[in-house]
Amino acid sequence: MIEKNKSNSRLYITVEFGKKVDGGIGRVINGICSHFTDKNQFDVLLLKFNLFRLDWDAVLYRGNDDFSQGKYNWNYINCLLTLLKTGNYGLVHLFHAGIPIANCLRVIRKHFPETKIVYSCHSISRYEINIRNNYLVSLDIEKYILENVDHIHVLNNLSRRLLSEHYPHVNTPVTIIPNGINSTALEKIDMRQRENLMKKMGKPGNVAVLCMSRWSYGKGLECLLKAAHLVIRERKNIRFIIAGRKLISWENNYFNYVRKITKQIDSLKGYVLSLGWLDDIRRNTVISIADIWVMPSLVEYFPYSILEPMAGKIPIISSEIDAVTDILTNNSDCLFYNPEAPVDLAGKIISLADDDEKRKELSRNAYSKVNKKYKWDMIAPMYMEMYDSVVTKTLSHVYKETIS
Repeated sequence: MIEKNKSNSRLYITVEFGKKVDGGIGRVINGICSHFTDKNQFDVLLLKFNLFRLDWDAVLYRGNDDFSQGKYNWNYINCLLTLLKTGNYGLVHLFHAGIPIANCLRVIRKHFPETKIVYSCHSISRYEINIRNNYLVSLDIEKYILENVDHIHVLNNLSRRLLSEHYPHVNTPVTIIPNGINSTALEKIDMRQRENLMKKMGKPGNVAVLCMSRWSYGKGLECLLKAAHLVIRERKNIRFIIAGRKLISWENNYFNYVRKITKQIDSLKGYVLSLGWLDDIRRNTVISIADIWVMPSLVEYFPYSILEPMAGKIPIISSEIDAVTDILTNNSDCLFYNPEAPVDLAGKIISLADDDEKRKELSRNAYSKVNKKYKWDMIAPMYMEMYDSVVTKTLSHVYKETIS
């Protein structure tokens, strides 16, 4: 067995970091790292799939270099072993629930059994399998990870409850820490692109309804597009933008869903603009022209598709699901609709498009709430508290509640 001294140093293992951000987890780990002042106390191991080798590579970012450069490695397992031998890490934090993360966990448990391992559980495959059409193997991977880590991080009370319901035999300590965001993250925009988008949307004059979502099962895009058909029958001055990743997803047979959504968008030519995945500046630019934001998902946990419009001062219409009702209040800082009822959503869009004062009220209240409860300078210290408790074993089987 390989000897290793205990340390307060941490290693993050993730498939999203830095400029490689495909979804919410990437925004989380970027937010955590940018708000820690002890950058000499942690490193990030970014796993990247190599299409030529059909295997995972690793890029190491040293915290004490302020992540300015990453060191590339071919074999992620060999890289991990070398790091654990020389890095003196007392704690490893795992993100995602895929095969490479499970393999990393196996290596750590075999060679470095004393190293503490935290897993951020951002979704629960066993709960959502019939909604998102997840592969069955994802359940085995999820089960293995949950059963073999020292501590589990979840995003809210809903996630904690679902974890208990679907894995009642897992008695691992759990900490609740919500996602965070800073409104300054949305400031940089591309003015030339903004002008181009304004022309395409017919602004000023038309109302721009924005949805940012991955194209896959459970995201509710089909309901939004059915609602769009109903909206444009009554209001020719309303346009829709759908932005988000559509060619990379982990669900089984998701291409069928992409084809379905593409067909619906094609039937709404002239009224729906599809933009695909956006980097941060392009995302910010699109947000800057939006009048209304729609979040149509059937299942979420703590979505950035809610935090971003809150921080961007965009009035929100959201499907009425537990993960969002825990954050927002109907008719105060958002409008909720029945996620199975396109007619309900269409009515909410028309009503809000016609009511400028209501849009201002909703956006103002939501912006105030995100700044009081979900800024990264409030959230990041909660991670440090969790790490300290895991290493010192002071939080055994105790839940930490979200910010009140």
